[in-house]
Amino acid sequence: MIKLKNDRLEVEIDNMGAQLTHVIGNESGYDYIWNGDAWKKHAPILFPAIGKSNNDEYVVDGKTYRMPQHGFARDFDWQKVNQAENRG
Repeated sequence: MIKLKNDRLEVEIDNMGAQLTHVIGNESGYDYIWNGDAWKKHAPILFPAIGKSNNDEYVVDGKTYRMPQHGFARDFDWQKVNQAENRG
């Protein structure tokens, strides 16, 4: 889990799917990301496709590739490369 915070928000990002799991306002304490029990995911990255491809495939330059529904990024375990207090 990656946590980022500034003077307005605190954000948590799950490495699985690089999805936001919490965006909390520091003053209000309100979490802008839904965290109910009906769906285990929150806000997964849908890349490179949103939705379902025909036969779960796509074709580039005559070559056929497998493409699961909503792409591959949401099921990938992403790792943080760099984090710094401030970036210029």
